[in-house]
Amino acid sequence: MQRLLLVEDSSTVLRILQHIAHSQLPDAEIIAVQSLSDAKNAVAWKSDFNVAIVDLNLPDAPNGEVADFTLMQGIPTIVLTGNFDEARRKK
Repeated sequence: MQRLLLVEDSSTVLRILQHIAHSQLPDAEIIAVQSLSDAKNAVAWKSDFNVAIVDLNLPDAPNGEVADFTLMQGIPTIVLTGNFDEARRKK
């Protein structure tokens, strides 16, 4: 079974992402959380995620720490942000 981790602090954006994920991956297990702390708990609980979609800036991870975390766990990661900064993108 495919497993997707969604990390987004905006409940509206999170619901949209969940809807899109369910429509594109109807058989996948989708775990949705709103903080780095919750993401760490989710990965500790179920470590075999196929992919993560994460918000770059979270209240408990304002500098992209959630992306660093998922990548360090070996989870391919798609990063979402409303801020475009070429230096940050390259990092």
